[in-house]
Amino acid sequence: MRTRLCLPVHSLSTSFQNFSNLYFIHSLHTPEGGILGLALLNATTLATQGRDGAIRVWALREDGGLEGGAAPPPLRPGGTPAPAHAPPAPTPLRTLPADSHSFCPLAVWVPEGWSLGGGGGGASPGGGQGAEIPASCVAARALALVAGRDGASAVLWDLDAASPLLRLLAPAPPGTTQDGGGAGGRGLLMGARFCVPPQAAGGSLSPGHALRAVTAHEDGTLCLWSFPDHPPPPSAPHAITLTTPLATLTAHGDAAMSVALAPDGAAGVCGAADDLLSAFSVSPDGTALARLGCVRLPTQGVGAVALSVRGLAAAAGWDGATRLVQVEGTSLLPLLDLPYHAAPGAAAAFSADGAWLATGGRDGAIALWDVGGV
Repeated sequence: MRTRLCLPVHSLSTSFQNFSNLYFIHSLHTPEGGILGLALLNATTLATQGRDGAIRVWALREDGGLEGGAAPPPLRPGGTPAPAHAPPAPTPLRTLPADSHSFCPLAVWVPEGWSLGGGGGGASPGGGQGAEIPASCVAARALALVAGRDGASAVLWDLDAASPLLRLLAPAPPGTTQDGGGAGGRGLLMGARFCVPPQAAGGSLSPGHALRAVTAHEDGTLCLWSFPDHPPPPSAPHAITLTTPLATLTAHGDAAMSVALAPDGAAGVCGAADDLLSAFSVSPDGTALARLGCVRLPTQGVGAVALSVRGLAAAAGWDGATRLVQVEGTSLLPLLDLPYHAAPGAAAAFSADGAWLATGGRDGAIALWDVGGV
């Protein structure tokens, strides 16, 4: 496989000293808490998760601003914004009082053709050509999965209704007891991702009932969950608490910090507080997890992982460097180290074609990498 030196083609810093397209920066959440996660729901809708416990949904304008806010200020020669009074802050379309204050970033599921208030387009998960999703199924809704107030459970939210639907509470391992407070026996929830089994796209598995979630826990365990065909109405929050996952997998001996799934739902990677990056598979019918292999990293601690359509994994390390690893079946081949961030890595995401990688660190910087030739 051909490898080459990767350098960030562009970077943004919270200092904004050399960034010419500076917009007014508003506190979308309480400024002392900051933003833990964000997700682009479609071309015009953004979701943000703040450390204030709330999830907010915003409308995006064509100029990159948020609806309800003002246009970018005029620029001085050299690209510096002219001084001006801050315009009114934008107004969110939805605010979800998730009361989620843990380390776990939100995961989102958006059916094809969805728009806020307009529902989904009835397409099958992943854009496949199978049967349409029945409107009553949970997969027909735009969803967010975040840690509950206890920090250990995962709560499924309906983004349109801004209401919780159900809760996932991983059971205690065999031979141990559940916490008396109902916080679960796997420790804190550290990561979560939605996935759709491969058979759903092929039409041999009902797409309306195929939506799954994988959760990563403090004890190093991954849990695979399915959802009921007809979840409770938003007016009955937490009417269902699921405590029996379809499958569990001990992925690490230390806290599983982050999990990512391939676009086809067949495989995933997990980063942890130890010095390993592990890979796992999801069975074609979406009922089982299996360990594929692992690779030892130069240092301990992974803050975020991503997996591209080409099987390229990115592990954003606590040392500020991002490691690229090729996942091919049970083989994990280290390719490149991308040292850039001056603080622990906190986010990683590939473009849909796998040619670009964005990484974010606790240094406040975002780096964009050209990995198309790796």
